[in-house]
Amino acid sequence: VYENLVRENGCCSQQVMDCVLLEILSKDISDANLSHQYYVLCVYEYLQRQILKEKWKKLLNSKHQLLIEGTILITQWINPLSVITSTSIENEIDRITELVANELLISSTDEHTATKDPVHTTS
Repeated sequence: VYENLVRENGCCSQQVMDCVLLEILSKDISDANLSHQYYVLCVYEYLQRQILKEKWKKLLNSKHQLLIEGTILITQWINPLSVITSTSIENEIDRITELVANELLISSTDEHTATKDPVHTTS
């Protein structure tokens, strides 16, 4: 499998490296050399962070900076083994927004500043 990817892409592409490293990391612990797994994890995280640094630089230099893109990069930096997509971030933001809105509705009173109507306030 990897030989075909290497032949198609010239030398080791990022995809090939990711596949090989993740395959080693996913092996059953009882069948794996724990030292190898540890060092593979270190190499994988290092490579991912180098890629993320470049993506971060591009995002900062871009005229169209998106909050979601920055959130994805930060999340991947903190947890390089996680699979984060813009859809999952958007869903999480929607979920948090809904929770906050519901909490405001539950705790709202006429005295709550977030629910006051600025036109009809009484002094």
